[in-house]
Amino acid sequence: RYGGWIDEIPEITECGVYTLNPITSPENNCFKIASPNSTLEYFVLEYRRKRGTFEGSAPGTGLLVYRIDKRYDGDGNAGGPPDEVYVYRQGGTPTSNGSLSEANLSANEGRTEINNNSDPFAFLQNGQPAGLDISNVGYVGETISFEVSFNKAPVAGFASSGTLITEGCSLDFFDNS
Repeated sequence: RYGGWIDEIPEITECGVYTLNPITSPENNCFKIASPNSTLEYFVLEYRRKRGTFEGSAPGTGLLVYRIDKRYDGDGNAGGPPDEVYVYRQGGTPTSNGSLSEANLSANEGRTEINNNSDPFAFLQNGQPAGLDISNVGYVGETISFEVSFNKAPVAGFASSGTLITEGCSLDFFDNS
């Protein structure tokens, strides 16, 4: 929006493992995830690497997760909170700013998840849980990988193929006999 260098952000709608190039790459450089708990808020994920002209002054390298609130579209954060864009960060809560220098997620930093129970805590503008579930954030490199789940209660039972059926994801189980 503000930089104008990304035309459209692809949306993650399925559970799985995803990989991002750094934001300085021309493609596969960000994803969007809709909040299951709000029709007005969503998340944007970027891989920021501490190198180059624009990224060299970043506090760290890793996956950044932003909450975007459509109610403040185009207003930025000048008068916030409430904010149009919020960067999740270690120690950040609805009542505490936390540390922006610890916003980058990576296995290198030991910050490999963001969900309703983690630090950073995934919360909506009103302080309620966001429903975001990202885990297994990998090590920094040419790309970074992470896993997305959608928190849904499992349905009792298994499919005949040995796959556990849930409302959000399916997990394959192997018969080792």
